[in-house]
Amino acid sequence: MKIVRLITVITSFIVFGCKPNHEPQSLHSLIKQLPSYSGKDEYLNSPYVTAGDRLYSVGHQDGSFPDLGWHISGEMGGIWNHPIKLMDGFQLAVGTEELVCLTSANEFINYPVANQHLYNDLEDISVSRMQFVPDGEQGMIVEYSISNTSAQQLLLDLAFTGYFDLRPVWLAEKKSIVDGADSFAQEDEYIIARDNDNEWYSIISSSLPIKALNSYSPCGMERMGKGVTTVLHHELELAANESATIQYYISGSYTNQEDAMATNQLLRSDAQSLLQKKIERLNKLKNVNRLISSDESVNDMFEWIKYNNDWLMRDVPEVGRGISAGIPDYPWWFGTDAGYAIEGLLAQGQWDEALATIDIIIKLSEQANGDTGKIMHEASTNGVVFNPGNLNTTPRFIQTLWMAYSWTGKQDLLEEYYPLVKKGIDWIESQDKDGNGYADGPGMMEIHG
Repeated sequence: MKIVRLITVITSFIVFGCKPNHEPQSLHSLIKQLPSYSGKDEYLNSPYVTAGDRLYSVGHQDGSFPDLGWHISGEMGGIWNHPIKLMDGFQLAVGTEELVCLTSANEFINYPVANQHLYNDLEDISVSRMQFVPDGEQGMIVEYSISNTSAQQLLLDLAFTGYFDLRPVWLAEKKSIVDGADSFAQEDEYIIARDNDNEWYSIISSSLPIKALNSYSPCGMERMGKGVTTVLHHELELAANESATIQYYISGSYTNQEDAMATNQLLRSDAQSLLQKKIERLNKLKNVNRLISSDESVNDMFEWIKYNNDWLMRDVPEVGRGISAGIPDYPWWFGTDAGYAIEGLLAQGQWDEALATIDIIIKLSEQANGDTGKIMHEASTNGVVFNPGNLNTTPRFIQTLWMAYSWTGKQDLLEEYYPLVKKGIDWIESQDKDGNGYADGPGMMEIHG
C-alpha cells in the first residue's frame, strides 16, 4: 500500500507584494544556443536524467515523477545525492481560481547540461520548466518561466510541492544503516527536511517570497517510504503578455545541515556562473577527439555519447569517483561493465574519467578480495561490494588496463598496474579446478560454466 505521510500544517509568515525583490536572471537564455534534441511524443512517459557528478534527478519526460526501479522497489527515481536519496520529486501547480498541476508536459528538450519541459496547452498562460545540476555540488536548480498569454492582468497562485524522502541507497543494511521517518521545518526562506534517525538533510528555497507553507499537496502524488510532503505557496502578478522567471533551489547532505545550507546559498547566489562553468567544460569536451564523417547523425551520436558518459559519472568523496553502469537502476560501479565503458571513455578523450574509474574499481576490489588480483563485479555507492567478482571480470579488466596505456601512452601506468596484472593472472589460473586448462566459474551471464 502506498502511503503519503502528512504532518501538521505549518503556516509561514505573510509577505507584502506579489513579485520577487530581485527576479533571477534566466538560465534558459544560456542554454538555448546549445545542441539539443526534442523528444518524441511517444516517449513522454519514459525516463530522462538531469545529472551532475554529485547529484542527479530522474523523472519522466512529461515532467512527472512516477515510481521507478527495482533495486529499491519504486525508489530509484527522484533526486539522489549518493549514498542517499533526497526527494521522490517535485511538482508546480499554478492557476487563478483553480490550481492546475504541471504533470503533463507537451514537449521535452534535452541539452548537454540541462533539460526543459514545455506546457503549452494551459488557459491564459504558458509555462516552461528547466533544471540543471552544477558540477561538484550537492544541489540542483529548477527554473520556471511563466508567461501571461491573455490580454489582461493575472494574479496567479503558485504551489510548489517538494516530496522529501531521505533514505539510504541499496545494501545500506550491510552497514547497519536504517531509514528513519522524515520531518521538516521552516527557517526564514529555507524549508529544511531531515531524517530523524540519521544526519541526512534536504533543503528547498525559492526566488519568490513564501506566502504560506503546508503539507497538503494539490497534486496528490502517492508514494512509498517514510518521506514527508511540503508545499510552498506564492503569488505572482503578471501584466498582459508579461513573463516572469522563478527558481527553486534544492540541496542536500548526508553528513550535516551546514553543508546542505551552504550549497543552497551558493545555488541562490551563483546560479548563472555555475551553469556557465558547466557549459564551458562540456564545450571543451565536445572538441576533444571529434568524429568528422560524411554522416552527420553518426557525428552527433559520437558527440552525445560523451555527454551521456558525463551524466553517468558518480563522485562520492568518501568512496571514490568513476563511471556508473546506468540510471535509474545501476547508478553504482561495476568491474565488468566499467571494463567496456572505460575503453569508450579513452577513445573519446575522457582520460581523467577513465583513470578515475580504474582507481575506484581497484580500490573496491582490494577491499573485497584483499591482495589477490581478483576484480570485483558490483559495488553500491556506499562502498559495499555486492559481488566480489565473476570469472570473466578479472581478465576483462586486465585488457582494459592495457588499453589505458595504449591510449594515453603513460609509462607510469604500466609500472603501477603490472603487479596487479600478475596477481590477477595467477588468480585466473587458480580457478582451473579440474586441470583441463580452462578456468571455471560464472562468466558474462553470471552463471557457473
